[in-house]
Amino acid sequence: MLAFINPMYLLAGTAVLAPVLLHLLLRNRPQRKILPTMRFLPGTSQQSVAMHRLKNILLLILRAAAVLLIALAFSRPYFERRQIVPAQDEAGEAVVFAIDASMSMRANDRWRVAVDRAMTLNRALAADSRRGVVVFDRAPQVACGDTDDALAVETALKQAAPGYGSTDLAAGVRAAADLAATMNAKTRNVYVISDFQRAGFKQITGSIDIPEGISLTPMPIAEEEHSANVAIAACAEKPESLPGHRLVRVQVAAFNTDKADGTVTLESGNKSLESRAIHVGAGDRVVEDFDLPLSLDAQCVVTARVDIKDALPDDNALTVVLPARVTLPLLVCTPTDVVAMGGPEASRTALPGANPYLKAVVAAFGATVRPTWLAPAQVGTLPAREYRAAIANAPESFPAKAIESLKAFVRDGGVLVVFPGDGDPSVLQDLAGVRTDGWESSIDRDQFQLVTYVASDSALTSLDESGATVLGFPKAFRYLKVVEQTPDPAGSGAMHAIARLDNSLPFVVERKMGQGTVYLFTAPLAPKDSDLVLRAGFTPFLYHLLDRGVDLIRPKTSYIVGDTLVDATDGAVLAGPDGREFDAELLRRPLASPGAYTLRQAANERVFAVRTDPEESDLTPLDSQRIAAMGRTASIDAQTLVASAADVARNDSDPDANQQVWWYLMAAALACLGAETMVASRTSR
Repeated sequence: MLAFINPMYLLAGTAVLAPVLLHLLLRNRPQRKILPTMRFLPGTSQQSVAMHRLKNILLLILRAAAVLLIALAFSRPYFERRQIVPAQDEAGEAVVFAIDASMSMRANDRWRVAVDRAMTLNRALAADSRRGVVVFDRAPQVACGDTDDALAVETALKQAAPGYGSTDLAAGVRAAADLAATMNAKTRNVYVISDFQRAGFKQITGSIDIPEGISLTPMPIAEEEHSANVAIAACAEKPESLPGHRLVRVQVAAFNTDKADGTVTLESGNKSLESRAIHVGAGDRVVEDFDLPLSLDAQCVVTARVDIKDALPDDNALTVVLPARVTLPLLVCTPTDVVAMGGPEASRTALPGANPYLKAVVAAFGATVRPTWLAPAQVGTLPAREYRAAIANAPESFPAKAIESLKAFVRDGGVLVVFPGDGDPSVLQDLAGVRTDGWESSIDRDQFQLVTYVASDSALTSLDESGATVLGFPKAFRYLKVVEQTPDPAGSGAMHAIARLDNSLPFVVERKMGQGTVYLFTAPLAPKDSDLVLRAGFTPFLYHLLDRGVDLIRPKTSYIVGDTLVDATDGAVLAGPDGREFDAELLRRPLASPGAYTLRQAANERVFAVRTDPEESDLTPLDSQRIAAMGRTASIDAQTLVASAADVARNDSDPDANQQVWWYLMAAALACLGAETMVASRTSR
């Protein structure tokens, strides 16, 4: 079917009728007169006159054809292709375009290809088709509701743009399917146009529930694209910082690239502090530690930036807020002999195996922690309200009074980290609110590997995006099997596994109790039970664990794009990374851009940083089988899905491919003008 992009130019083609009409209307009718002198004129054959008249008509036709062809070329005709829409469904069809607008769609030319694909499909629909557009990243938005106006759909597509949010493919599909279900049509189709990046599938744990009768067609746009990318994966302060200096660790991650050379720079206050040359290979994570001349007593905004040419420049910078360092008062409750370690009366012969390591770990905190060592009998004798955090080592040997004091400390807002000992684990049930099922021991000492840890905010993951990378794959040779949590009438929260072993059992358990938090390790500190304490990452891990618990009380300084401020009050003003201010209404919308923000409310002012989801940096798309599996969860035939996506990729890989007719029309017009010149020259002889 032939259609036109600029049909108004067709009106110019009617200009060829003007000379013809004028000739027909104004021509004089010949009168026959016989003059005596005509006998002296040479005779002209009737055949010569007819030939001359025929040449004039041919000239008129060639000139008119040239004008018509030029007008037709400027109208930009194209042939609509409808291979992906069944002919019997042309009438009464409803189509919703679900377009991925997450940060990964900013890479290379992905967004332009996605919009062009949707526009081509939109033009291919019948005039009476119902249409809609859903744009999604972490949260879906209806860009154009139920309409039959193709121009409204194109306007919505042109106004949309990819943001910096993460991908929630399941939410986008559900929103598009819900919109399609409201349309009054015989058939309802949802075209999911996305790069189908692997991170977008993390929310799909089961089937995607969509209304019955909705046809789902995934349309991948980045199958053949080389998606090499380098990103700043993490930037965080190390706890070993000393007065006058702040140690900052920057991690650079490479995805799908053979090698890349560049520089890493740390900036503060728009001033470059230090730069280093780096080299990363495929799948590498390069870590650089910077010793910056920054005060521990002041809040600092630091930006880590990598200068490398890649597919997605938007993740080449990461801004973090280093809060003013406040020395953390820490209670350390452990058997009495460890208190004497290093003192005049130290007895190194009777020390339990775990205690020297606890002493070394606490000492490694340096100036960031002010420890107070207590024997179990001393717990409760000091004003616990002056402390924010505590460590209880081997609480099975503590008297009941000490256990009750620690529980009261937590309920009043304290953070307690518990390491089990060799005693009766029922004490842990009372102290941490979890029930265990005895000890599990490894015979070959190669089992029970700690493979991952997660957290609900960035306090833990800011150290490194992979627990395995930080802790170096530690192993537990003996641990307590946590089977369930114990109900607490005082109002304890649910139990969460911060870290798990490779057999899925918890290794570190977090539980909210009253106003505070308890963290329970299921393995003791002794290296004979777990080599975790020997790992270089254990001290930072434990520090960030304490800091995470304390952060539940302190204002947050780190958010992910798409988060919403929860502590903004009426009358507050938020200044974005570009300095533009937002009013109270906009404060309650999701944070849309990465960078440093300033929140002013009442007499207080605080700075926090917003970063992009690190998983968006891996641009690698899923293969066709995984994309087809998404269709199967919606009860769509997998082979049909892959075939449909392949057809669309072939037919619409170049949206302008069907609009090349005008070149042929211009060539035909030039040919007509050339022929007219030849005929005119022969006629004039």
